[in-house]
Amino acid sequence: MTLVAIDPGKKNLGVAVFREAVLTRAYLVPTKDIFMALPQCDEVVIEKMQVYPGKSVADKLIELSIISGEIAGAMFNAYGTKATYYLPREWKGQLPKGVSHDRLRNQLTEDEFSRIQLPRAKKTQLDVLDAVALGLSHLRKIGVRVGKCFTTRR
Repeated sequence: MTLVAIDPGKKNLGVAVFREAVLTRAYLVPTKDIFMALPQCDEVVIEKMQVYPGKSVADKLIELSIISGEIAGAMFNAYGTKATYYLPREWKGQLPKGVSHDRLRNQLTEDEFSRIQLPRAKKTQLDVLDAVALGLSHLRKIGVRVGKCFTTRR
């Protein structure tokens, strides 16, 4: 099974690709190029936008929701890919980004971690790491054992 996890952004998207529950690549893609940069997959997992009290970013969230829907629709039309959406609290709980990213080292083998292509800008690095964390969370939710201590993931 091939899983693609996406952290959507207005300018860039973080993308993580897992084959048989092993991270094969994680990278940043300009939003305008997303349809040329996504591999064929069985399932796509996308962070669902959420409005937080006291924050007025509704226009941005609507735009990101449209981008997410376009990605899911295009992948379904091209490959029959199933889309799953998670709210941030559903895949990372209330953890700050820094904590969830620090935990990635414990969840990936060194070989997997070396496949993460981090851009120079800190903000866009977070998008790539979020995509990896989202994909790992989904794999756990569907019953796949992930982490360094599991050498065979099936």
